[in-house]
Amino acid sequence: MVDYFPDFIARQTVAYTGVASAVALLFDFCITFDSEVRWTWGRKWGITRISFVISRYLPLVGVTLMTRYAVEATHGGIANYAMLTPVSDSCEYIHFLGAFAAEVLLLVRIYVFWGCDKRFLVVISVFSMATAIAMLTIAGIDKIGNSTDSTHRVLEVDKNASIIYGLLVLFELVLLSLTLYKRFKTHRLENSPIVVTIYRDGVIYMLCITLVSMVNCIVIFALPSSYTALLIG
Repeated sequence: MVDYFPDFIARQTVAYTGVASAVALLFDFCITFDSEVRWTWGRKWGITRISFVISRYLPLVGVTLMTRYAVEATHGGIANYAMLTPVSDSCEYIHFLGAFAAEVLLLVRIYVFWGCDKRFLVVISVFSMATAIAMLTIAGIDKIGNSTDSTHRVLEVDKNASIIYGLLVLFELVLLSLTLYKRFKTHRLENSPIVVTIYRDGVIYMLCITLVSMVNCIVIFALPSSYTALLIG
């Protein structure tokens, strides 16, 4: 019989990290809900608001499923493996869609920074699509490989996922560079509070998500397979 739980401590670590992530997300949701009501409710529905709602609420569903999945996978035993597989697949789709919506918000922000230049929009859209296609291709290859691999374990991702996060790091570094370039090239003399806040907070946010993607890439590539899902949720 295949041992799906060779490293119980690693499984527990991944599960508890998922629970901690869920708590942090819920805490952030609660303390920012009043700002959401003030600035987004009642506004027209467009690509920006749709992307915001998806990136805001879909992760709440994702972390709920992921927490249940992690706890069941750690304590439920091998008998629950078949039952947990659809939950795992749902978590992957939700995670991807939420991340995609968040990246769309970054693209809209940078498009506005660049003066809504149509040529810039075409270039950055082509770059974004090429990156997304490359990531989806790698994910699809991994999915096919895992579907024919009877030893594939729950709470683990394929090592090739490090390439996906590497591409994501590259994408986010490009967006960060474009933001910094526009700030110091065009708006360096613009010191109004709103401009300073928008650029500062945007740069801090992109630095944080780039760092997380980079750490995820390293964790998946360097650590044992039991830890590969440590930061996925």
